[in-house]
Amino acid sequence: MDPLLLEVLRFGTAILAGGLVAVIAQRIAFRHAQDLADAERAHRRASLLEALAHELEENIGRAGPHERTRAPIRVSQSAWIDARGMDLDDHLSAALRDAYAIGEDLNSRIAIVDAFAATAIAAVRDPRWHRCARVT
Repeated sequence: MDPLLLEVLRFGTAILAGGLVAVIAQRIAFRHAQDLADAERAHRRASLLEALAHELEENIGRAGPHERTRAPIRVSQSAWIDARGMDLDDHLSAALRDAYAIGEDLNSRIAIVDAFAATAIAAVRDPRWHRCARVT
């Protein structure tokens, strides 16, 4: 056999083997990247759900005790804003929307009370007057 032909066969075999190794390595790397992305998505979902649970517990505490021994505090919505795009069970999603709508209503009522408390009011000293005049 011609030595040049033998070298061409070796070179061709090396090219094919290298290509095959490259394809296999690329497939392994792609699968590994998919697994890492799946793990990252699962971790992010678990973290968002945990943050949402903590925020709900905190907001329940901020709403104040049932006996109303203290005024409520504005509730937070940061975890809900981050979690809105998550694929959740319809029942759970509806319950969360309702809970955060109630929280937003509480926040607006607190803002009204705070705005009223910050407004200066001058009362007329004459006992015959049963009205207050708002000072602007």
